[in-house]
Amino acid sequence: MTLSADQVFFNAANAAAASSTRVSPFASYHVHANVKIGSKAGIIDRDFAIRFSDQASVASDQGSAPPRVRAAFPAPANFDALSHFDAQGSFSLTDVSENTDFSITNIDPLQYHAPVQRTDVDVVASALSGYTVGFAPGTSSESNPMDIVLKPTRDVGPFSFREILIDAKTYLPIRADLVLSTHKEQGTLSISYEQADGNWLLSDFHLHELYRMAFFHVSYDLDASYSNYTFMRTAPNSLLASQGAGS
Repeated sequence: MTLSADQVFFNAANAAAASSTRVSPFASYHVHANVKIGSKAGIIDRDFAIRFSDQASVASDQGSAPPRVRAAFPAPANFDALSHFDAQGSFSLTDVSENTDFSITNIDPLQYHAPVQRTDVDVVASALSGYTVGFAPGTSSESNPMDIVLKPTRDVGPFSFREILIDAKTYLPIRADLVLSTHKEQGTLSISYEQADGNWLLSDFHLHELYRMAFFHVSYDLDASYSNYTFMRTAPNSLLASQGAGS
């Protein structure tokens, strides 16, 4: 049965929502980020331990302060980009590495009910609200990977979907490209994924942003890679094991 591009998106959103919660209870990993703010550049190397159930995390900056409870930077390793979410960041033009921060919180995965299956049709179609959705030129639901492109038809919030590359066997996103647009910010966000010991997790996070200030614009580029995933059944440290680690 041939699926419409909308239905492929629904299936991908459902697969992503399920996989983002179907992970090991705890994990540790490393984030290496190159940050550029205007003409200033810096590097952030940070180790994380995370409790996936509520995405509480403990961070250790290499060679600096002791571990502390803080939001995952720049996003939790099991961040589902096909979701509703909030993003916030801060930066300094004087000390890029020490004073740059970015986090994604309040992640609410999108989930859709499958349409009633009919045996007398060859195509299943339904529409994604707020977007026109189609396949990239030369691709279809028979392609692997599947490549769908999206165009908003109304205001859908600060971040809107633009292109999603989807594994045809699992329906899990391989890459998700979004556009950021507010009265002060314009930019793009690209998220890439990998399978690590059967867990669907981030591999790369790329944010480009132009921030409008009172009398000038500031460009903000954050390129982060995730590596060294290790999974465990129990908390790797006392901070993460405590009941209040997510607060």
